[in-house]
Amino acid sequence: MFPRICISLGSSDFDQAIFKRHDFFEFRLDLAEIEDLIPKAKISIATCHCDPKKLIGINSSYIDLDRKSEKIETNALIIRSLHDFEKTPPLDQLLEFIHGEDDSQIKKIACKINSPADTETLLSLHDERDNLVIVGMGDPNFRRLKTKSLWTYASYGLKTAPGQIEFDEMSLCTE
Repeated sequence: MFPRICISLGSSDFDQAIFKRHDFFEFRLDLAEIEDLIPKAKISIATCHCDPKKLIGINSSYIDLDRKSEKIETNALIIRSLHDFEKTPPLDQLLEFIHGEDDSQIKKIACKINSPADTETLLSLHDERDNLVIVGMGDPNFRRLKTKSLWTYASYGLKTAPGQIEFDEMSLCTE
């Protein structure tokens, strides 16, 4: 089973006809001022890891907050994210994050894959919790599509994470 594809947008420089072809988008408000595009998406994730206060008042389906960010008032579902752009943390640290108490309905782990063992570590997490998004960054061979993740991310124009696959290419893989 393939996870749903969320197109991650980090710029306003793209063909907006994509909103007619797809319905699920992440808006990287830490990379560009694109909050005015959020209403064009049927399902949206507003992300701003550098300043969570920027997400207050944003009308989005989901709000993605770093695991260490302060709580904010929102009507959106909360995603708490653990990012590591250098490595895949040890399994015990990942499990502690997954099972830790916080204000989230969904947990997301996005970390750098440096070895096949890192891939296996990430894939082993899928049975730990139902509402989980797991992203392996940097390795195009990571089985990004054939996981039990709630969704995966694809780029459309500007890549917003290392190893991110372009939406059109990923769409071909899921057909």
